[in-house]
Amino acid sequence: MNSIKNYTRYLLLGLALLPLNLFAHSFDIAIIAAFGTDQGPSLWNGMRVATRERDGHVYETSDGHLGGVDSQLVRFDTANESDALLARLLKIGEVQGFIIAVLMKADQELLAQIPENIPYAAILVDGDVAHSNSNLLQPKQIQGNARQIFQENYVDQYQRPPTEAALAGYTAARLIDAAIRQTDGDFTHSKAVQQAFMQSIQLLN
Repeated sequence: MNSIKNYTRYLLLGLALLPLNLFAHSFDIAIIAAFGTDQGPSLWNGMRVATRERDGHVYETSDGHLGGVDSQLVRFDTANESDALLARLLKIGEVQGFIIAVLMKADQELLAQIPENIPYAAILVDGDVAHSNSNLLQPKQIQGNARQIFQENYVDQYQRPPTEAALAGYTAARLIDAAIRQTDGDFTHSKAVQQAFMQSIQLLN
């Protein structure tokens, strides 16, 4: 009996010593937009359609799933909290070891303030990339049957047709989903996570 207790104790101790993010079951996504206008909420709603498409379960507390992992969509309101945006963004990087951000063209300069030692992948959902940045991705909007399905799902959830911002949000979420599925939600090796995003955008585009 004592040997069983000792084995159990050592097993639990071993599990406790493993890196926490090896068993990561949730990650945050920074949604950077003006939420006082229709732009931010529409972007958010479009992403929520993607997070609810699959892998859902009863009593879940997240915003849904991307890449088979619980995802939390965190609002960064550029209209009301511009001074706090960078600090909040860096906090996400500190906690989970990697920043995933979805943002508008007007807010690209925020990325230039992220220190080099904090890895990230940022998805631009409008306009063109203003400067060369290998961490900044711009997926093409979905077309064809996938677009039709999105529109139907959006109307089912929100009882109105999607805007261009909603479509952009959904497209960004699909890119995140494809990348996270390659990493199983493990951000330990940041270069591998960034590579997963680069590979995913090539496939989706």
